[in-house]
Amino acid sequence: MPAARLIAAAVVMACAASCGRPEPGIVAGSAHIADILGALSTDNAGQTVRSLIPPGMCPGHFDMKPSDIRMLTDSRIVLLHPWQRTMANIDEVIRAAAIPDERIRVIPVEGNWMVPAVRVQAIDAIARVMSEAEPARADDYAGAAARQTAAVREFEQAIKKQLEELEPGARKILCNEMQRQFLDWAGFDVVAVYGRPEDLSVADVERLVATAREAGAALIVDNLQSGDTQLSEAIARDAGLVQVVLTNFPGGFENTDTWELAVRANVQLLSEAAGDWAQRHE
Repeated sequence: MPAARLIAAAVVMACAASCGRPEPGIVAGSAHIADILGALSTDNAGQTVRSLIPPGMCPGHFDMKPSDIRMLTDSRIVLLHPWQRTMANIDEVIRAAAIPDERIRVIPVEGNWMVPAVRVQAIDAIARVMSEAEPARADDYAGAAARQTAAVREFEQAIKKQLEELEPGARKILCNEMQRQFLDWAGFDVVAVYGRPEDLSVADVERLVATAREAGAALIVDNLQSGDTQLSEAIARDAGLVQVVLTNFPGGFENTDTWELAVRANVQLLSEAAGDWAQRHE
């Protein structure tokens, strides 16, 4: 929705809301931020956290609605990823909601938040931001961050043992660029990376197929939130690979509302795909 229409919708909604406004809550730029906020604030039943972008959608192509303006207008703090500040759809809805700059906090953590080390950085950064916003609860946030960091590290050790059973270093794969960091962490041998399908020429696709064949690749790993997985399906068919689609956000798949569940789901999908490829080549 264009900015002018968003602003007009915001004015109408503001005029209609003469009473009964909800208690100001927190708006999280993504399911990752919302998940961490929930983990850090389990003892605060009165805190409402809403996610701006649905976890299964491409963050850059999601169309904002008038209800998103209202959500932002009613918020007391908005937490965003660095990359969200350069996205047109996010910028439009923020301008339409007329949010003052002091209510917007950018979490300065780059990289794929599905990776445990990045998750730990994000936990610390969000805890610091919330401590600044709520000084009276600074000790609570610090303690919760320490517990969550310990939980992430314990989880990583357990999931790494599960990954080792797949012998990921022996699996050569192609992957969507949005999954590269996660797959490097998982230990797979990435032989080629591709970007958005609309940016690839026929020659680019032919090179990907040739690279897969020459390297003896087993899998092609696509990204759920990128939307179009038909390209990876076609490459898998032409190069004799097994296609697998992973999520980059908690909640992208059914029953994956937390980071831990989303990582487990990704690892399970990789395990099933590797098993499928092995059966084909026995």
